[in-house]
Amino acid sequence: MQVYIHVGYPKNASTMLQTDIFPNLPGFTYGGRSYGTERAFATAGLDEAIRSISLEDSLRYDPSKVRGQVAQALAQLVPANGRLLISWEAFMHNITDRGLIATRLKELFPNAKILFIIRNQLDSIESMYHFLVAQGGGNINPAYGRPSVRSLKAWLSDQEDFSYRSYLETLKYDEMYALYARLFSSENVKVLLFEDLKQAPQDFLDELGKFLGTGHIQTGLMQQRNARASAGMGRIFKLRNWLHSSGLNFAVPRFISGSLKKLLLAMWGGHVQERLCSTQREAFAARYRKGNARLQAVTGKDLGASGYPV
Repeated sequence: MQVYIHVGYPKNASTMLQTDIFPNLPGFTYGGRSYGTERAFATAGLDEAIRSISLEDSLRYDPSKVRGQVAQALAQLVPANGRLLISWEAFMHNITDRGLIATRLKELFPNAKILFIIRNQLDSIESMYHFLVAQGGGNINPAYGRPSVRSLKAWLSDQEDFSYRSYLETLKYDEMYALYARLFSSENVKVLLFEDLKQAPQDFLDELGKFLGTGHIQTGLMQQRNARASAGMGRIFKLRNWLHSSGLNFAVPRFISGSLKKLLLAMWGGHVQERLCSTQREAFAARYRKGNARLQAVTGKDLGASGYPV
């Protein structure tokens, strides 16, 4: 049995891959992450095990229990010579020690092949901020900070105030690649670029298919999911968040809310989305440049050509 684990990163087309691509790969059993189903992972035991791996600290984590849950799930789901794919971008979140998560995955799936999908850090920062605003505080990693109703600048300041659990620190890709390459060996760790998916989707899918051993994957499987909201919708989300934070939680009939959205979009639709200013971009480029250069050297990926600071 061969296990493949897609470990992240968040906001890098994870939902599309988990919904449109991974469940439709020939010869694979897809173990999750899934949406709109009873549970996120294929069996109750696997669901509990994956959440334990990712969320529990060392005091609560029970390795023997998790090993039993994983073994039972594998026996139940996958033929002896089959292939299993597990995907959860939360393996890269900052709630639990990410190095500890990697070590647990190694202990449970010692021969696994690991898939990273990364994105230019400056774009990732903007994307995560707008996602948190749109989420309005629901179903998100609270360590990333509750969505700011103020500004991108204020959210970044909040992140810097608690650097030990900052989203910004999770974007040092070279550190995580080095750890997984050491644990699983570099030939079993694959890095793909979000920018390739956007600019040359068939090339991206061909590279993914080669790593997974599935051959050609059709771009027709892909659908656009979790697209970034427009500037106007971002302002609507902030207004909603402000109302909720003020204790005004109420439901508006759809025909009224639809008309209200149209009105607000007409008022604000022409405004530019909040973006990193030149000073912020320069500072973040300096933060990530050396690590990106190291990652480029060991993976052969031309990060500079895709706009990464190197």
